[in-house]
Amino acid sequence: MRGSKALTISRIYLPREIEIGEVCELTGENRKYVLSVLRMKKGNHLLLFDGLGCECEAVITGHDHERVNLKIISKEVVPAEAINITLAQSLPKAKKMDSIIEKACELGTFRIIPFVSARSIPRLPPEKALLKQARWQKIALEAARTCHLNRIPEVGNIHAFEKMLREADTEALKIIFWEEETKRSLKQTLEEIRPGASCNLQLEKCRDFFLVVGPEGGFAEDEIRLAESRGFTSVSLGRQILKVETAAIVILSIIQYERGAFGVTK
Repeated sequence: MRGSKALTISRIYLPREIEIGEVCELTGENRKYVLSVLRMKKGNHLLLFDGLGCECEAVITGHDHERVNLKIISKEVVPAEAINITLAQSLPKAKKMDSIIEKACELGTFRIIPFVSARSIPRLPPEKALLKQARWQKIALEAARTCHLNRIPEVGNIHAFEKMLREADTEALKIIFWEEETKRSLKQTLEEIRPGASCNLQLEKCRDFFLVVGPEGGFAEDEIRLAESRGFTSVSLGRQILKVETAAIVILSIIQYERGAFGVTK
C-alpha cells in the first residue's frame, strides 16, 4: 500500500481502530470533503489513517445526504519514523507560527512546543492561547493528511521558557539555536556525533532530537546559560541571520537530510 500508487490516493483521518472487511461511514466535514472537494463517487478508492500508525484502503460503496459508506479492503501498519524530532518554537509575531507548524510537520516533526521567551512579542491571554493551540493542532492534522504522515504531530500548550526546557528527554540530543553563538555551529555538533567520532552519542544511533528556536529578537544570554545548565548545546547556523520562519525549516531540513530521510521510497 505504501508504493507509488498509494501516494496518489486521497487520504482521510479517521481516529479509531479499523479492520479489513469492516463497513464504516464518513459524516460531517469528512463527507463534505470527499463528495464536494474531491468529487469522489461509488467505486472510488481512498485511504484512511488513524494517526497512530495504521493505514487502510477503502472503497466507496454508496453515499447519501448524511454519510459516505465505505468498505475496508486492506490494512497496513506503517513502521515508525527513524527519529523523533521535537521543535520548541518561541512565539513569533503575526501568523508566522501557522506556517512554521505546517512546514515543521511536513518535515517530519514529532512534537511542537510553542513557548514564550524574554523577547517574545505575543503575550496571549489563557482563553486566546487555547484557541491558538486548537488551530495549530488542526494545521498539524492537515499537514499529516496531505504529506502521507501516519502519526499526527502533537502541538502542545504554550509553555514558559523554563517549563519548555524540562520537556526534553534526558536521552535526546538537545540543541538551542542562538545567533550570538561564536564557538559552535550545527555542522560541528553533527560532525562530532558521526560514526567513528569520539562522542558517546553517534548520529546513526541518535533517535531523539529536541531543537529550540527563538523569536525575532533572539534569546537573552541568561536564557542560553539556563538552557546550557540543563544539558542543551548552544549552536549557530552561521554568519547569515535567518528570519524566524526560515530558521526552523532550515534546521529541520538539515537534521532530516543527515539522517537520510530524503531518500527513495520503497
